[in-house]
Amino acid sequence: MVEARKKTLDQRAAARVPLVLSATVSVPDKALAVPCVLIDLSTTGAGIQYEDAQLDAGLTAILDIANFGRFNGVTVRHSGQTRGFKFAEDEAQRQRLKEKLIAFVARGIAGVAVERRKQPRAPGNTDLILTLPSGISETCEVLDISLEGVSLITQSRPPIGHLLRVGHSYARVVSHRKDGIGMKFINFIGV
Repeated sequence: MVEARKKTLDQRAAARVPLVLSATVSVPDKALAVPCVLIDLSTTGAGIQYEDAQLDAGLTAILDIANFGRFNGVTVRHSGQTRGFKFAEDEAQRQRLKEKLIAFVARGIAGVAVERRKQPRAPGNTDLILTLPSGISETCEVLDISLEGVSLITQSRPPIGHLLRVGHSYARVVSHRKDGIGMKFINFIGV
């Protein structure tokens, strides 16, 4: 069972991290709406938990995540109480989710709530403020982000293992690239 779970995790297209948010899975074909808890999230899918209701893998459904929005997709796995949900969103919708993840990292859940609006939006900000141990701040472009980590274009190259502030979160430097760094989040303020 542990090996099967590890294999499933290794096959994911985007990294995820544990969290707790309210959500609902709706299955229009069955006229069913199941309250659930979102336990992890990336731009390609989510992990959810719910009681009682049995939703088989392969069902076309809608996942409504508090403050993040509604996502079309398919139920993909059951592992104990954890179920997977694979998003069937286009690139523009994935980009919007990426922007919301950036807002979440930069300002906590309040930043995501501000992003939910009915009026047309200007293109989202894809920058985050990186604060070095010296207190010097640098505005960095986000290349990739999930709730587990972020890849930034930076001018500075803090040593691997250094703990830095990224927006309202903290992360450790885990890799260097030609144009920046990769970081893994430690915790989230505002969750």
